[in-house]
Amino acid sequence: MFQCRSYNRRMNVWYVYEVDYVWDEAKQKKVQRRKCVGKIDPETDQVIPNGKRGPARVTPGDSSPSAAGSLPEPESRVKRAASSLLTGRKFKAKAQKLSRTLKDLSEQLAVIAQDLDELLKCDDEDEDASSEEMPLSEEEPS
Repeated sequence: MFQCRSYNRRMNVWYVYEVDYVWDEAKQKKVQRRKCVGKIDPETDQVIPNGKRGPARVTPGDSSPSAAGSLPEPESRVKRAASSLLTGRKFKAKAQKLSRTLKDLSEQLAVIAQDLDELLKCDDEDEDASSEEMPLSEEEPS
C-alpha cells in the first residue's frame, strides 16, 4: 500500500489517496482500490487527514521528517523523474535522432547561406556593370 497525489482542477485542491491492489476473481486480474486519505495544505505541503480514515494526526510541534502524512516535495520528484529520463533508452534514442536532425539542418543552412552569398555577389556585379552602361543623367526635351 502506498500514497499518491491527485489534483482536482475544479476545486483547485490536491488530494492524497491510499492505493492498494486487490485480486478480482471476476476479472481475473489485479484491480486498483483507492481511499481518499486527506487534502494537501498548500502553505505547509502537509496532509490534512479526513477524519478516521486518514493517517495519525501530526501535532504542530512535531517536526520529525517521518511525520505521518508527509509526501516528498514536487521538486524532488521532478528531479528524480528527469534523472531517470536522462538514463533511459528511449531518451537516448530520441536525443540521437534529434542530434542527427540538427546536424542535417545545420548543413542545409550552410548551403543556403553559401547560395545567398553567391546571389548577392552576382547582384553586386550586375549593378556595377549596368551602372557603367547607362548614363547618370539624361535631359528630356520639353
